[in-house]
Amino acid sequence: MMISAVGCLNNIRTYPVSLGAMRSGRGYTLLELLIVIVIIAVLSSVATMSLTGLGGDPAEKAMKQLRFDIELLGNEAIIRSEPLALGFYDQGYAFFNRPEDEDGNISEAWELITEDRLLKLQKFDDAFDHQIFARGEPLLLSGEDSLEPQIYAMPTGEITPFEYQLTDTSTDNVWDAKFDALGRFIEPDEANDSADKAL
Repeated sequence: MMISAVGCLNNIRTYPVSLGAMRSGRGYTLLELLIVIVIIAVLSSVATMSLTGLGGDPAEKAMKQLRFDIELLGNEAIIRSEPLALGFYDQGYAFFNRPEDEDGNISEAWELITEDRLLKLQKFDDAFDHQIFARGEPLLLSGEDSLEPQIYAMPTGEITPFEYQLTDTSTDNVWDAKFDALGRFIEPDEANDSADKAL
């Protein structure tokens, strides 16, 4: 059985297509590209944390987790285009947001984020004491029941600069971490250089 297909060659364009006709779709905006870059950064951070693990010393594990969470907090505030916050208590920290109501109005009150796979409550080992300094002043750390936001992340990527100190009560070893207004971890050498310039 023979099957034949007949086509019409008259509809095939033999003249060059203009560049304007080829670009019928619109391009990407800078904001869209920025959001994609931030999402890729978050995913790569999550992948790195899961592949390398946090193993070893519990204090180092806690400090690595904090650095990861501060970077995540800033990125999430940009992606969601809403302010987020971090609140420390005597044995850990948690994340806050200001949810929208049914009419799309943003709440004035901060609410604890409980149903999120990334922004979740973190608890430290009982053997550690920690202290937070914001704008040079120590923050009062209450219990988990009266947790309130203290470090704020804006949709612009700005974060309240702060310093975090973790002390191992069994050895009196102290770990220190400083974060700038963009949520970046300040290496100890950079902090010393800044102090020297201030003098």
